[in-house]
Amino acid sequence: MFILPAIIGGMLVLTGFYTQIGALILMARLAFDIYRAPTTRTVSIFAFIMALSLLFSGAGFFAFDLPL
Repeated sequence: MFILPAIIGGMLVLTGFYTQIGALILMARLAFDIYRAPTTRTVSIFAFIMALSLLFSGAGFFAFDLPL
């Protein structure tokens, strides 16, 4: 069941539908991933920063939803 947040958050971000909520889901999963595997956290930290920027900036002009 740990893969389910990654799939749901990834699909929301990929489609541009509720992007900021999807970014929050991905940030929660990545924060747990950073905590769980401290030796391989470089990619997880980079992905966490990308999700954080999506949270603040939104999906952009071609998104299906409005920025929160």
